[in-house]
Amino acid sequence: MSKWGTKQALISQMPNKSDIRKMSSDCIPHYIRVEGLRFAEGFDPGTIRSALDYQPRPYDVFVVTYPKCGTTWMMQIALLILHEGQLPESTEEYFACTPYLEMLGAEVVEKMPRPSPIRSHLPFDMIPYAPHAKYIYMARNPKDCCISLYHHTKMFPAYGFSNGSFDDFFKVFIRGETDYNDYFDHLLSWYEHKDDDNVFFITYEQLKDDTKGAVIQIADFLGPQYGKMVRENSKILNNILHYSSFDFMKQDTFALWKDALQISPQALSETKLPPGLISWAESAVDSHYGCKMPPRFRVQDLMRRSSMIEWETRLKPAQKQKLQRRTAEKTAGTDVMQLWPEEEESCD
Repeated sequence: MSKWGTKQALISQMPNKSDIRKMSSDCIPHYIRVEGLRFAEGFDPGTIRSALDYQPRPYDVFVVTYPKCGTTWMMQIALLILHEGQLPESTEEYFACTPYLEMLGAEVVEKMPRPSPIRSHLPFDMIPYAPHAKYIYMARNPKDCCISLYHHTKMFPAYGFSNGSFDDFFKVFIRGETDYNDYFDHLLSWYEHKDDDNVFFITYEQLKDDTKGAVIQIADFLGPQYGKMVRENSKILNNILHYSSFDFMKQDTFALWKDALQISPQALSETKLPPGLISWAESAVDSHYGCKMPPRFRVQDLMRRSSMIEWETRLKPAQKQKLQRRTAEKTAGTDVMQLWPEEEESCD
């Protein structure tokens, strides 16, 4: 009997639905552990280890966040600055110029077209580090991150969490048992280095509130030639702002991701996409139903418009209190929550 058939048989013997949910593995996201970090199933341990051993080249630019803290948005901005306001012309070129270090491994990153940014979610103590490389780190309000990561986890079959609720996910998040482990540990690992010469630290909210000002600051950080370029060439600056806008990325950039993730099994062997991305695309097959990404998959869900109202409608009073206690416990002795004054006040 298949694994799915066995599960169905078990359920048929249990008439109490609440008991079924308590026992179901669908209520807990599936992860693998590599070198102490959690990753979604579909990542290759060998590829991850090669990523950890990558030796940064001079002028490498890493864009780093905890998952669902605006990585693709910041990648788009960094790519546009480094490419003088122009986007790659094809799907293959786009992914070649925006490699995800842990998904694709060191070999792909070594061969990437330069200058281009490298995507990563690694904490500071595990990121391939070199004084001659540059690191852009973007943080996001923990409540907003939790909501966005929930939608991401529920959407991808690799997590086996299609039947999981937000209550289920919140318990995992509050324990620090999601992708890349604890949110606060990750944030603090980079916050300690926010004043390093080769680290540019910014929040998602700061970027949203003053995108133009942030783009200019990021360009200055990447090099005086880029800072001069965006200050003196209004066309390039406007291109960067337009091509990194939510509306443009929703219709264009994330369509590339959808195409890559929904590629047919027959076409996988013929694609020029990196092997690590193919592996992730293959993991998008729903193990329960044997099909590709489910009908609920929408490009818009890959990039959710930040909304502080959204988490207010999701978190129950008891959950807010638990997150406040967790925040106070994990950030005690630091001023990191001054990044979000309203959250610091709520933890007092």
